[in-house]
Amino acid sequence: MKIIEFLKESYAEMTEHVTWASLGELRKSSVMVLVSSAIIALIIQGVDYVFQTGIQQIYNFF
Repeated sequence: MKIIEFLKESYAEMTEHVTWASLGELRKSSVMVLVSSAIIALIIQGVDYVFQTGIQQIYNFF
């Protein structure tokens, strides 16, 4: 059966040929993603605040 052959080959590929990251590398990458996400969120919040304040000033002008 082709499905069983596919599953066997997939298992062999995952166990013999794939290089898995170490736990330390995963932690380091996770921290990097969290920090980058926080920085980008703060930048977007700042831009949103500037636009909101600018629009309010325009509305208050009229």
